[in-house]
Amino acid sequence: MNILLITDSFYPEISGISTVAESITELLIERDHKVTVCTNRYKKTLNLPNVNYVQMNLYSKPLWLPTYTVSLLKLNYDIYDQIIINGTSAVIVAGLVLGKKILSKSIVLVHGFEVEWVYESSTLASKFLQYRLMHHRALKYCKSIITVSEFYKTKFISRSKLFYLKDKIKVSHTGIDFNIFHSDKNVEVQKRLKELAKDRDILISVSRIVEKKGYFNMLNAFKKIVDRNNNLVWIIVGDGPYKRVLDEKIKEYGLQDNIYMLGAIERYDLRYYYSGANCFWLLSDYDENLPLVYLEAQACGIPAIGWNKGGVVETISSESGFLVNTIEECVDIIADKKYCNKKRNDILKFAFTFQKDSFIKAFL
Repeated sequence: MNILLITDSFYPEISGISTVAESITELLIERDHKVTVCTNRYKKTLNLPNVNYVQMNLYSKPLWLPTYTVSLLKLNYDIYDQIIINGTSAVIVAGLVLGKKILSKSIVLVHGFEVEWVYESSTLASKFLQYRLMHHRALKYCKSIITVSEFYKTKFISRSKLFYLKDKIKVSHTGIDFNIFHSDKNVEVQKRLKELAKDRDILISVSRIVEKKGYFNMLNAFKKIVDRNNNLVWIIVGDGPYKRVLDEKIKEYGLQDNIYMLGAIERYDLRYYYSGANCFWLLSDYDENLPLVYLEAQACGIPAIGWNKGGVVETISSESGFLVNTIEECVDIIADKKYCNKKRNDILKFAFTFQKDSFIKAFL
């Protein structure tokens, strides 16, 4: 098939939307489909066979809507057998631009901030520009709707009040690329981690460094952990606007010898850092839909710790990690090194249930 993927973001941008878009693209070309990716303009992106790129300046704020609209109006949709629409902005514009016939061969992904940004938004822009109306139109006339977790399906239906779409929305867990994420040691990375750890256990977190990812609460928890057990270091991988504030807090708490921020690391190199760590933890304040970082860490053989809420619940089993309800519970697990009791084979067995092949079937 000749498939068009309209996505708000793509590689090298780091986000759930771009990761899903990249995975869909790679899985489709593996099955000999031809893919055109319509996305934001990047200096460098993936060089893949059978993939064409239509790059646009999608985020020229505050004019993203007319810019996106004009870009999509230029496309010839008749040449495509199927259209995949990924990202809240993409769905809004598709609902505005695409006719019923074109939408009828389109698959829409909902896995972002549709509820908060579209269906419950009280902003002037959302109300005046009728984001809800446009988004709803795309969902109403599209071929099918896919979401990546049972949690988000329930959340979206109940809070958007679009109960009639219940049977149209299918859940397909995003698969893990086990070619990228598996236990693997790199000499240079191992040397770097060994120098930082100094024979201490390594906790690792990987995400964008924004306050809502829970880093302030995690820092307070880690201070309590170190007070009980100083034989731990915390490696933070990622970049973002909260990084400077977090760095200042680390110094204020006197934890410079226990916490190291390594900045952004290429996705293809993350497995070396996961493989060199003892446990992954992330206590995000977001209602995460299906946060892949927990699964990626487990695919590399280490247990994961996350909040017992949202889509996180679907990414950690009792055999592969810990779902916690309080900070104190998390402190006890880490300070007492209870993560050491998790068996590597059980962790990998759970991670392997998230196969890419199962995910892509929903699109074909």
